[in-house]
Amino acid sequence: MRKHTPMGDDELLSLPDCRFLNEKGGCERLSFSRCVGEKCTFLSPEAHSADLSGWKSRLSLLSEEEQLRIAKKYYG
Repeated sequence: MRKHTPMGDDELLSLPDCRFLNEKGGCERLSFSRCVGEKCTFLSPEAHSADLSGWKSRLSLLSEEEQLRIAKKYYG
């Protein structure tokens, strides 16, 4: 069952793609219960993209068996 958040789905989707954005629309880096959006000084979508590409490339270098072991461990 889907967990409802205090912030609506449309509002969450309108927030910037930031690595510190949590599932409730708040900030994990700062003590803000709501994301302040594009004016935030910690907004770092480029760093988020770099983080994603880094782990994806490292994961792809592993054997298929090792990838499956990791997937089972973290994703059941």
